[in-house]
Order: sequence, then structure tokens, then C-alpha cells
Amino acid sequence: MAETDVPSAKEPASKVAPCELCDARPLTVFSWSHAATTREDPQLAALRRKLREADSLKSGWLYRCPTCDQAWYLDVAKQAAMRVPRDREPLLATWSARRYEIPAGDHDALRSIGGIEGAHLGSNRAHLRIPCAIDWSDGTTSDPCLVIVTSSPPILETMRQVRLFDAVKEVRPSRFALSRAIRCATRKADERRMGFAPTPVETPNGRVVLLDWIADVFDHDGVVGSEVRLARRWPEGEPAPVVSEPRDRITFVFADPDDVTSELVIRCT
Repeated sequence: MAETDVPSAKEPASKVAPCELCDARPLTVFSWSHAATTREDPQLAALRRKLREADSLKSGWLYRCPTCDQAWYLDVAKQAAMRVPRDREPLLATWSARRYEIPAGDHDALRSIGGIEGAHLGSNRAHLRIPCAIDWSDGTTSDPCLVIVTSSPPILETMRQVRLFDAVKEVRPSRFALSRAIRCATRKADERRMGFAPTPVETPNGRVVLLDWIADVFDHDGVVGSEVRLARRWPEGEPAPVVSEPRDRITFVFADPDDVTSELVIRCT
């Protein structure tokens, strides 16, 4: 399968009757060990008891609910179970069928850009994020991209445009990518209040905006990542805009880690 965009769902989730356990409440991830021992959440414990192992994946396992056929991914450390969106199951199968390691030529291009760890993908293992542009062998281009180097599968619904590192013609720097200094600063930002960890950056016209949490890509109000710099001051007067990564614009490209993945890492000091 050369093209690895998210395939169409076999059956839209909206046409599946709600399950008394899988759909009893909004639940996308839960602690596998906690669900086995908790007495405070009998519904969660019942869900774990009901799930049946369906398949062994290249990293982790696939479980299913025998009532509604909802799939759940259990990570290789058996720490976290993540709901698999029904329309991601074909992509999950493609991801598991083989490894998608980064070839040497593309590795050199990505190393020149550098990657930094991001938030955890539903388990206790972080992943490497490398902003770039990718020209595909079919003649199309994705820009901005975030190459995600991880052993976790591409099943997060918050990543709307997803591909696997396959059929890549060329990896290039992206004008949407933030500088290494800004990307590192977002990892070290202090949480000023619940859910808010800002990093001030300055646009070419001197305006200060706040990046919220980690960021590697920027596209806001006609300004892109290569045009902003770390601000030396906090905004004064009117509240500064709070900007998050433009997730709807980013193509998340999943690659498997290998023996030289560590060479891609930026060491933030």
C-alpha cells in the first residue's frame, strides 16, 4: 500500500449502537493496571474484564469488545489502553504490517532540522517530533508536516491528517517550522495556571503572542514559524493572543524508531 493516508472507515461510528461499557462515558484512554485493581470504578473494571485479545501488533496488542466490536490498543508496556477510532483500523493494520524506518538520505535531512520529544502518546513513552515539508512520490507535497518517531500507532483522533513514512521523495525544511530555540523554550515553559504554559514570541511587526504548551509549527494571522523569534518581554496592555499549533493543517507522518534515532534529537539546555 503505497499511499498511506487514513483509509475510509469500514463502518461509520455513528451507525454503531452505543455499548454499555465502551460508550458509557467519553473514554479514549485508561490505565490497564488500575482498571484491573480498582474498586472505586466498577464500570472501568468491567470494561477491562470484558475486552478480549484479538491480535498481536508489531508493538502492543489489539483488544476488542465482544459486544460492539470496538477496538482498543494496549501498549507494549501494558500500561495504557487507547480507544481505536473505527476509521483508523485500516491504517492501524497497515502500520502494524511492517516497519516504517527512515532511510539514510531522509535521516540526514531530518537530522539537520532536529527533533524534540513531545507529549506522551497515551502511554509513558514520549515521541520525537520533527517539523518539515515532504514531497511524496505521487507528486504531491505536505507542508507543514510533523514527523513523529515513535513505536506507538497513529490512532489519536486529535491528529486529523495522518500518513506513514513511506513513498517519500524528499524531506525539506518548512517555513512553518519554529526555530530550535523556540521549540526548546516551549518544552520548558512554566504552567502559569491549570492547562496554560505560555511561551512569548514576537512577530515581524513587533507584536507579542503566546504559544501555549509545546509547539514546533506556527501559522497565525499571516505569520509563519520562520518569521517569529523568542520575545525578550512579556506583552503589556491588551492581552496577547494565545496560539496553539495549527493541528488541522499539519500532516502527522509516523516513523518507527531505529538504532540511529538518537542522532535526530536536539538536546535542549
